[in-house]
Amino acid sequence: MAVGPNDVWAMDFVHDQLATGKKLRVLTVVATLPRYVPVLDPSHSYRGEDVMQTLERVFSKTG
Repeated sequence: MAVGPNDVWAMDFVHDQLATGKKLRVLTVVATLPRYVPVLDPSHSYRGEDVMQTLERVFSKTG
């Protein structure tokens, strides 16, 4: 349960496909309180290391 800003973040992937047939994944992270999106990170492929790098980058900016 979120009590203050940045207490709880939710993340998931959104999938889509371009007109060329190439797949696109977007890592979405949502802060539940206040409701805002600190990152939308599109990529054609994601590995665990990529997710960690994105999260570390966002955490360093938002605290």
